[in-house]
Amino acid sequence: MRTDRLGAGTVAAEGASMLSHMADLQARVARIGEMHGGHADEIIDELHRLKRIARSWHFDSVADLAHILASEIGICGDAAPVSVYTECMAEAIASNMAHPVATETMLATIRARMLS
Repeated sequence: MRTDRLGAGTVAAEGASMLSHMADLQARVARIGEMHGGHADEIIDELHRLKRIARSWHFDSVADLAHILASEIGICGDAAPVSVYTECMAEAIASNMAHPVATETMLATIRARMLS
């Protein structure tokens, strides 16, 4: 019986940790969205930090989108569709889309939003 309690406590702690990670990622994504129109180098630096943290927490789709957005900003500057990417990253975090296939889903969403 004691093992069950310890197991349940571990699951609860892991759940709390995941929620904490998700909240941190959401705050970082929101900050990037607010930075748009500022210095591209600062935004790219923040995207690289987001990418590194997202990978360490296994939010690979968020890390992939951050990498792509950093490239877009490097190429297009202020014309890069930052808000479209940050919305998709926020959705991926909220739905806990950590699976690599989620990146393709999010990229399809970005393409559709850019065409509309």
